[in-house]
Amino acid sequence: MDIADRPGLAGTRSATDRPGDPSRGVPPRGLPPQPGPGAPNPGATHPDGRPGLSSGSALGSPWEGFGPGLRLASVLTGALLFTLLVVAGVSTGRQHAPTDGVWPNAGAAILFLLIVTGRRGRLLAVLAMVVLSVVPVLLLDPDPQLVVRGVVSGVVSGVLGTWLLERWRLTPDTAEGELLARGPFLRTFGALALASGAGALAAGVVAALGPNGVGADDVAVWFGRQLTAAAFVVFPAVLVGDLRRQGRTWRTEFGAVQRRDLATVVGLSLLSVAVWVGALVQDSLAFLIIPIGIWIAARFSPFVASTWMIGFGGLVIVLTSQEFTAFGHIETLQARMLLLQLFLLTLLGSTTATVAVVEERRKLVDLLVERDRERSARLELLDSITDSIAEALVVFDGQGNLVTANATARAWARLTGEGLAPTSAGYRLLRTDGTPLPEEDYPSRRALREGVVPPHDLLIHTDAGGIVVQVQAVRLREGSALGTDLGAGAQALVVLNDVTEVRARAAKLAGFARTVREDLAGPITTAQDWVALARTHLEPATDGEPVDPARSARAVEHVGRALVRMSDLVDELLVRTRVEAGPVKPERVELEGFLGLVRQVADGAVPRARVRVGPVPAVSADREMLAEMLAAVLRSAVDRVPDGTTPEVSVTGSLQGARVVLSIADNGVGLPPAWRERVFTRFGRFPVSDEPADRSGTSLGLALARSIVERHGGTIRCEPVVPAGDEAEGSGARFVLDLPAAGPLDVEPRSVER
Repeated sequence: MDIADRPGLAGTRSATDRPGDPSRGVPPRGLPPQPGPGAPNPGATHPDGRPGLSSGSALGSPWEGFGPGLRLASVLTGALLFTLLVVAGVSTGRQHAPTDGVWPNAGAAILFLLIVTGRRGRLLAVLAMVVLSVVPVLLLDPDPQLVVRGVVSGVVSGVLGTWLLERWRLTPDTAEGELLARGPFLRTFGALALASGAGALAAGVVAALGPNGVGADDVAVWFGRQLTAAAFVVFPAVLVGDLRRQGRTWRTEFGAVQRRDLATVVGLSLLSVAVWVGALVQDSLAFLIIPIGIWIAARFSPFVASTWMIGFGGLVIVLTSQEFTAFGHIETLQARMLLLQLFLLTLLGSTTATVAVVEERRKLVDLLVERDRERSARLELLDSITDSIAEALVVFDGQGNLVTANATARAWARLTGEGLAPTSAGYRLLRTDGTPLPEEDYPSRRALREGVVPPHDLLIHTDAGGIVVQVQAVRLREGSALGTDLGAGAQALVVLNDVTEVRARAAKLAGFARTVREDLAGPITTAQDWVALARTHLEPATDGEPVDPARSARAVEHVGRALVRMSDLVDELLVRTRVEAGPVKPERVELEGFLGLVRQVADGAVPRARVRVGPVPAVSADREMLAEMLAAVLRSAVDRVPDGTTPEVSVTGSLQGARVVLSIADNGVGLPPAWRERVFTRFGRFPVSDEPADRSGTSLGLALARSIVERHGGTIRCEPVVPAGDEAEGSGARFVLDLPAAGPLDVEPRSVER
């Protein structure tokens, strides 16, 4: 007898035995079923710890891990069950003949044929069933008609039932989906009913050919007997096989049952037995067992429910064979047997249907839990994303109530000292001109009316001062995560972006552009005027007066000076852009000595000046930026020295904590107190002695110096070398600034004379 090689109820079937139906998208036998919607997931779990169901998972084998030895044991178990049911049928038939003219072995025959596969294996199984039917009957009740009738009934029911179940894909190894559902349950019951009916009719034909004949009521009893026995064997087997296919075993299912629950099952089982004993006296009490079975199926695992069904059904059959049966007060034997069978089928059907409904519910719950978990994960991801962005996000509902806000919005709200207001009316918004914005024009209100509010600027007052925000808003569409889950009705999402610095930089850039235009206008105008004057002196006069080369040369010289000034301005602008936009790359920089940075810069920037350096500690700064800063300060110092005087600049420094304080003093005319801060503004003109109009000094270089010092975390100021009073300029000017000192291992302490 062949043992199946494919995953099945008890084995595995070869792919060549039963090819799949390509038209139905069914994989050939021997290949695992493909995952589909609603497929069980062995890895999912119920809230109580039992394996659960999840869509999209591949179905497993109900006997995965069973070797040849266990498969052979399953074949022997099926044969033994078949034999026991034949013996039970014969024993009952000797007491109730001719009513029990067939044996309740249809379910065992179906199970036996499902275990054994292949044409030759099935043929041997049928022959084995015949032998296992004939031998016990000849030993217990050698009635030839009974033997033929029982063998025919069992074989017809078993073969037809097996064919229908496999044809309709109602076995764990042929199912395309789950069998624990209402549809498969009803189709399985229909297949068993057709097989049992065919077996009963076949037995009726055999009995009609005999001397005693048979009545319709006898055939009905035979049908009920076969259907009841088949249902009590096949339904639990299919149920257990389908659960195993999902990765759920007796160990995992019963392991999840607590001691209290196990005691409850035992107590309900004893109560069922007591009710059945009571039904021996009062027939109607038997139907009180049905609610107990339904409650067990609804409360506990399908394994527990199937165990209870098999145990109680077997107990009823044993008690019935010993004349301890309910409905004993009914006089007609056929009616009594039909009522008993109806009771057992009702108990089995209601319990199994409850299991199917509960499993569908559990599957739906698992699916909802999984979707809720995914939804929660997506919302957490959305919250993380919104909390990480710099824009403030706020959602208001149709009544103006605050629904949610991200971390940036909460941080802004804390700046106001009051926190997030519960309604949109609790916020004070101003137009850019400082006038209050009417509440009906708030972005959230407009978004609810108009759908989309384009970006525009508003003012918000905080404890730290007013900030300029760019605001845009949109009405959330229905069905969005925020629009549906976080509040009822229409909602508006308001996005606020702090553009205070952007607008300030834009205004500063605009002012800078105006200043550049105004400052460049002077050299350009001067150059144009001198060019026109030179052209006048180069052209002969109308009265024949000769050309004046000297005056033309002076005009050209002035034009050259204007062009040089414009070139210097452009160069300074480029340097300032590079310094302000580029990164600071600090390194150790030596300032004093022949190779020090001050000497190198002075030789190129102010070659005609006398520069004394030292003592000056080393600093940690960006070498290129520091060179630009020193050049700007040195040029400014030399520019204020009167003509005929040799420019002298003194550069000294001292170590104060982690900073080096530099002092750059000159021998120029000095600066009035009102100019000592103004010189650090862009293009702020400062007085230069004996300087032509087209070479008047500007502070673009000093503004660049301040930017560089501030980027190194320091400050710069201007003070007189020798104060001369509140309004006088004093003698010379000194620029005092601080920079980060070089590391302590690189700095040698030394005395510094000021």
